[in-house]
This record gives sequence, structure tokens and C-alpha cells, in this order.
Amino acid sequence: AVKILDHMKISYRIEKYFLLYVALFPMYPLNAMNLNKDSLFAVVFLLFVLSVVQRILRRNESYTIKQIIADFVIMALMILMRNNGIHILLVTLPFMILAVTKQNRKQWIGLLILALLFSQGLSKIVYPALGFHKGSVVEAMSVPMQQVARNVKYHPEDISKKDEQRIRRILHYDTLAQDYDPNLSDPIKSYVSYSVMGATKNITSEDVKEFMAAWIHGLKDHPLTYIEATLANTDNYYSLNTQDDLGYEGQYRISRLNKMIVKYKFESHEKLMKIADCVEGFWEIGKNLPLFGLLFST
Repeated sequence: AVKILDHMKISYRIEKYFLLYVALFPMYPLNAMNLNKDSLFAVVFLLFVLSVVQRILRRNESYTIKQIIADFVIMALMILMRNNGIHILLVTLPFMILAVTKQNRKQWIGLLILALLFSQGLSKIVYPALGFHKGSVVEAMSVPMQQVARNVKYHPEDISKKDEQRIRRILHYDTLAQDYDPNLSDPIKSYVSYSVMGATKNITSEDVKEFMAAWIHGLKDHPLTYIEATLANTDNYYSLNTQDDLGYEGQYRISRLNKMIVKYKFESHEKLMKIADCVEGFWEIGKNLPLFGLLFST
């Protein structure tokens, strides 16, 4: 990233501030200390963004074989690491079509098609042959689940018995209102009925069809409630007064780190603990400052 800034002839002072931001603000150190699909995807996504920026800055230059191979690997990894990786690529495509030359445009589209074919071949052919199980459809239903949960919480009297049974095919209806968290969809997904997360059976297309029928009825009756559910679940992305200093992701990573420290009996050097206390104090002060505090919730 710094190399790209240097290529863009950004001043050294701005590059220095950029490095300080990455080094000191919460989410970057927390990601560096935890190795999981999100932190790995973040690395690949950064490489993808840098690649796109380079392609635009050098729009008139032809791709080298090395660059083509690197872009193909990055695109394939994005799709394989997270399902929404393909959405990022598809959204980027029209901008790349407009930003680069005709020759490079063809190469970029060709790379995207090859990456899609490669990833689909792995997920549809290789993975099943190796006995890997497909991910739960629950992950793709986060938004409608939150909307249904909010509707159940605030308008239970308007839900018919038939729609209640439809919802039960996927969710724990009896505890849905209690489990609903406006800012977080994980509690709802975590309490999905045994038919989804247990070994009894998986969600079927019929289950999804019935659930979505109940979702449509709720949308017709209370569209504003559905809008509120989505806004509440995404407001930390654009809110100017959030007090969620580390966000769910940060709190989750800290809790995991603390458990590992206790489990494996890690010990820290006294000087390192003093540095950690200083950084923590910086976080506590900075998160409450107007506007500046927004940087702590990124």
C-alpha cells in the first residue's frame, strides 16, 4: 500500500501518518494477532485493491505474464475464501471496463471468467469428491432473518399460525424475540433450529421457500419494520455517533485472545505490558473524541 502511495507521488508525511494509523488503530493489530478466514480474506482483498489501483494508474501499459498470473491467483483466492468475494469482483468489473484500455479490458474480463471457472470447479467437483460439506444456507439469509426476528419481536400479534410454522422450519420461534439483537445477526443465526446446525438434517429448498413466504407476508404488513431492521444492523458502517469502540469483530477477537492467554499460560515481558497499557489508554481516550473516535470503529 505504501509503495502505491509512493508511486502516486504522495508526500512522505502522509505516508508516515498512514503507517501510524495502520499500526495504532484497533482493527489492524487485532487482525494481525488472529488467523482466521476474515483476516486472511482481508490480506487478499488488500492485494486486490492494490492491483486495481495499479491497473488504473497504468491503464495504457500492457499486462505482463507475471501480472496476469498474480491477478488470477488473487481473484481465485477472493472467491474461494468468502462467498461474497465474487460480488466484489462483479461490482468492480464495470468500473474496470470504463477505466482501462480495450486490450487490458479484455484481459481483465478473461481473468475474471477464468477465476470463476476455477473456483466453481473446485467447489462443485473437487470439494465434494474430497468429502467437504457445503456451507449452510443460513449465512446467505442474514438480512431476511433479522427482519423476521424484528417483526416477531414488535408485531407478534400480526403473525398468523401458518407463518409461525413456516418460520419454525428454520428459526427457534419461541426465543426469537429474546435472541434478537438489532446490531448483530449472529445470535439469530446461532440459534437456528436443530434441522440446520445439527446432524439431523440440513435446510431444504422447501424450508427456504416456506420461510420466504412468511417473510413476504411480514414485508407487506410492516415494511417500515423491515427497513428499520436493516438500518439497525448496518448503522455502524455510517453512523457518526457510534460508541462501539471496537465493534463486534474487535470484541470477538479480544475475547478469543484472552482465552488463549489463559489456556496456554502465555506470559508477557514487563516492558511489553507497559507498551500495551499505553496503547490501551490511547484507545480509551481516542474513542470518545468527536469525529476522531470514528477511526476506532472502522
